[in-house]
Amino acid sequence: YGKLTVHFSEPVDPTSMTLANFKLTDTASSPYGQELSLSSSTVVLTSASSSVEITLSGGELSALQGGLIGTSGVSFLSIASGSARDMTGNLLSAIDHQMIGPVLEYSTMSMENGRERISMIFSE
Repeated sequence: YGKLTVHFSEPVDPTSMTLANFKLTDTASSPYGQELSLSSSTVVLTSASSSVEITLSGGELSALQGGLIGTSGVSFLSIASGSARDMTGNLLSAIDHQMIGPVLEYSTMSMENGRERISMIFSE
């Protein structure tokens, strides 16, 4: 199965999310070359969080793996206005063409003589 984690600037109500308005595209500007709506996906969480995990359906995952979206190795996420609410009931503003890819989660550095090392942990 495939997972997509969306990070918001504040907690959102995952039960208010309309995933059909979440779209993956292969270009950063309109008109899109290819577009995949996450209408068959499901939200894993049921409580408020600023990070929401979405489980992609089998068909959506197949489309991604088959090269429908992100053939250049880059995909973009667009979310229509009003597709979710924060915990005070405010509607989400539109998010347009947010690049999806590995994110540096954290790094460590050791300067121990003869064993110098930098470790970088990415989200994928």
